[in-house]
Amino acid sequence: MSLALLLLMGAGGALIGFLLAVLGAGGTILLLPLLISGAGLPTREAVPLSLLAVTLLAVANAGP
Repeated sequence: MSLALLLLMGAGGALIGFLLAVLGAGGTILLLPLLISGAGLPTREAVPLSLLAVTLLAVANAGP
């Protein structure tokens, strides 16, 4: 992987992490395209990974 791609993926991940923290699960609308286009994951792998991210965030924020 090239350095430019790694930097782009890192910036995209930081943006998505910020949106997940601020908006809740609303930031995941950007996660799936980043996983498919940026990381080059097939859709069959990107969708469950996106669901896992949302699930972990929801479980982590479920408590007081």
